[in-house]
Amino acid sequence: MKEKIEKVLFKKLRELPSNKALLWPDFQVAFDVATGASLSDHLEEVQEVADTLEKSDYARFEQLPNGMPRITKGVDFDKWENEMAPTNPGSSLNIGSLNAQNVQVGDQNTMNVNITPQEFIEALEKLQKDPEKAKSVLSQLNDFAKQGLSFGQTVAKFIGLMS
Repeated sequence: MKEKIEKVLFKKLRELPSNKALLWPDFQVAFDVATGASLSDHLEEVQEVADTLEKSDYARFEQLPNGMPRITKGVDFDKWENEMAPTNPGSSLNIGSLNAQNVQVGDQNTMNVNITPQEFIEALEKLQKDPEKAKSVLSQLNDFAKQGLSFGQTVAKFIGLMS
């Protein structure tokens, strides 16, 4: 259960700006939605996770004057982020028949893309001709961006949606 608590907490803190705090009720709801369990039933494990994270300076736990806890990113949150979501510099992605070479798609990550500028422009022109499809495609691209897809992966999805 401690791993689930840590994972939900990490995800919630990761989506917050550095100057914002995660309030206890928001954490409780996120945990309930993600696991179907009540965080209140696992307070001992929560305390153990909190102690570990504070010791590592990954997160800070404070108590507000009204007694409600709040959680903020710690000084070494970036190290925790690297542990929880490591980058894989050797990954590859097959995106079909696009045409270019060695495109930078992220830190320490390049990808061979086979797409010509003309193919990309044609896909954009298709969007202009069908406003309803454009809304749908843009909504899907927005979802991909929220999922953390790289630029190359997003372009590949875009071309796939337009084919």
